[in-house]
Amino acid sequence: MLFGIFRMWIGGLISLAMCVAIVLLVREWYHRLPEPSSEVVVASADGIPIHEASATSTVIGRISAWKPGFDLATACFVGAMILSFTGVGGGRLFYWLVLPHRVDDPRHERHGPVQRISRPDGSELQVEVSGQPDGPTVILTHGWGASTTEWFYLRRQLAGRYRLVCWDLPGLGKSRSPDDHNFSLDKLAADLKSVLDEAGGPAPVVLAGHSIGGMITLNFAKNYPQELGARVSGLALVHTTPTNPVKTTEGIAILTPIQNLVLTPMAYAMIGLSPMVWIMNVLSYLNGSMHRSTYKDSFSKAGTWGQVEFVSRYVFQVWPATYARGMLGMLRYDATEALSQIKIPVLVVSGDKDKVCKPEASRMLKDGISSGELVTLSPAGHFGLLSSHEEFGRAIESFLERHLGDKALSPVNVHVAEISPD
Repeated sequence: MLFGIFRMWIGGLISLAMCVAIVLLVREWYHRLPEPSSEVVVASADGIPIHEASATSTVIGRISAWKPGFDLATACFVGAMILSFTGVGGGRLFYWLVLPHRVDDPRHERHGPVQRISRPDGSELQVEVSGQPDGPTVILTHGWGASTTEWFYLRRQLAGRYRLVCWDLPGLGKSRSPDDHNFSLDKLAADLKSVLDEAGGPAPVVLAGHSIGGMITLNFAKNYPQELGARVSGLALVHTTPTNPVKTTEGIAILTPIQNLVLTPMAYAMIGLSPMVWIMNVLSYLNGSMHRSTYKDSFSKAGTWGQVEFVSRYVFQVWPATYARGMLGMLRYDATEALSQIKIPVLVVSGDKDKVCKPEASRMLKDGISSGELVTLSPAGHFGLLSSHEEFGRAIESFLERHLGDKALSPVNVHVAEISPD
């Protein structure tokens, strides 16, 4: 969320600085090359030497005359080559070497029949239904800048007992953006309502949301209270917050005063400069700066290479203007007054090292919802649903079992009904 916009700008500017540094180093190296001899000696018929201008190109001649050594020209050349190698993938390779690897790292897979839901604002939502057709429904709403593929582990774990409805938020994944560019949390809650209406199936239904997905779920509860206890029998709020995320993220003392002076202008600049920002994002992915910030900010050093790479690759899927508009919508979000009105069972999932939505935000949710229960993943950052996916899956499954147990299918098929790739 907020770290994402800083990650895009800082990583992008670092990438541009690397490109400038490469150009300057190559320029300095060239200017320090020795000047080749500009004349050649040609013997005349009477044996008298004649000096003539060389036809050799100045550039080729200077490069041919250069001999690497312990000098500034060689240092500039080596520095340019190192930065070039880093910029075209060497930085990413570094994290591939130093981060742990696992055989079950997540993949950007999509599963199940696809349903397209057209909305009045011109957006079109992609909905995928998988799992057990006769099981109770769990609707999964992903985080901002990601897509429904972030539920890789949970879909695999729940597929044997539950009907899973996953949807891409407008403008993300394979869903189309609204024509009016409205990404307010109220609007996104209305989109969730349409998913419930069109693909939710019969009651009971549990709504689960990660990050902005949790905010959308809370706004749904605020705007459609008649659905709670009727069709919706439970909520799972994962790494999320009840209010403007600036107030519950790391660095609140700095971010709050600069929200209007820095964060908002940065978002609008990203909207206006989207093509350039997207190119900077791709450069950041290649040189590893995207992986570094993702590992530090979203995983709090608890993720594997495959998990960090998985999240970093979302940079290719999200258009910067869409990301920025969603962030602006989050800055105007507040669902704290709705917490006391929620009476259905609620599971709050926190990461003990989450920098984006600090553990205090989860405690606010637990304290504000009388029917809430809190599970803290450890060690886990904002993507604890990936790095601590076994613990996360057990918490979700236990919650569903207690509140949908008599509706769920027998657990005998949990391990054999895993989702297979398309």
